[in-house]
Amino acid sequence: MSPIKSLDKILNEAIELTHLELIDESSNHLIKGDESHIKVIAVSEAFDTLSLIERHRLINGCAEPLFNDGLHALAIHCYTPQEWETKKSAPASPLCNNH
Repeated sequence: MSPIKSLDKILNEAIELTHLELIDESSNHLIKGDESHIKVIAVSEAFDTLSLIERHRLINGCAEPLFNDGLHALAIHCYTPQEWETKKSAPASPLCNNH
């Protein structure tokens, strides 16, 4: 199973999400590989009581097994439904310095 499909399954089983986007950004980076760099946009009521670092730790903890299967990095953007309603998008990810 691809890293994106695996991560989708893992996150949806671990967190009650109202919105999830997993975007392959591997082509923007020097380390090449299919789905080695994934942008995560996750929206959940569960984030309401969590700090930003706690939200990131939750997502990273869920993704941890995938780092042994070719996943190199995550760009994580976690929002409550109220935050997402205001933003409706995550910031663009930067390119690698040498890209």
